[in-house]
Amino acid sequence: MFISDKEEINTLKMSIDHLACGESFLSTETEHFLRTSRKQQHDTLLKQNLSTHLTTTELKTMYQISVGKATQKIADEWNRSHHTINKHRKNIINKLSLSNTEKLSNFCVKNKYALKTLLSIDQNKSFLEEFGHNPK
Repeated sequence: MFISDKEEINTLKMSIDHLACGESFLSTETEHFLRTSRKQQHDTLLKQNLSTHLTTTELKTMYQISVGKATQKIADEWNRSHHTINKHRKNIINKLSLSNTEKLSNFCVKNKYALKTLLSIDQNKSFLEEFGHNPK
C-alpha cells in the first residue's frame, strides 16, 4: 500500500464515505488523492475518466492484465470461459478507444497502481455497505 501519512488516510476515508453514499465512483477527494499520491502513474487513467465507463469486472480484468495474466489464466481463476474474458477485453478496448490487445496490455501495465487503487476503493465501498456504515 502506498498511503503514507495521516492526511492522505483521512482523504481516502472521506472518499470512501462519499462513495458509500452512492456518489460517483471517483469523488473529488479521490481524484485529488490519486493526483497527489502517484501523479505520473495516475494521470493517464484519470484523463480517461474510467470510473464512468468501466464496470468493476472490467477494472478487475484490467488489473489482472496489468500483473501479466493471460486470458486463459484469468478464466480459470474466475471459473469463466476464456470467451467471457475475451469479451471483457474487447469491451475495454472499445471503451478506451484502443486499437488492439497489445495497446490494452501496455495501458494496463502503465496504470497498474491506479487500477489497484480504484479496485481498493470499490472493495471498501462494498465493505462499508455490507456492515451498514452510514457516512455523514
